[in-house]
Amino acid sequence: MQELHLFNWQLPMLESMSQALSRSWMVLLVGGPGCGKTKLARLGARVAGRTLIEVPLTSGTDTSDLLGR
Repeated sequence: MQELHLFNWQLPMLESMSQALSRSWMVLLVGGPGCGKTKLARLGARVAGRTLIEVPLTSGTDTSDLLGR
């Protein structure tokens, strides 16, 4: 298994994510390109030992794309 590297700045966000997920709440990561949203989501899944399903969203994404038609 690959070694896990955590940075101090990631800990508050990982804690918030884990608290939300433990309550079965959705987590929405928002930010500009390259700010670390995907990396944080992948890290959170890895720390929790869970599989991550990634769904890239854009301004053109419709709710029917997420929920099915």
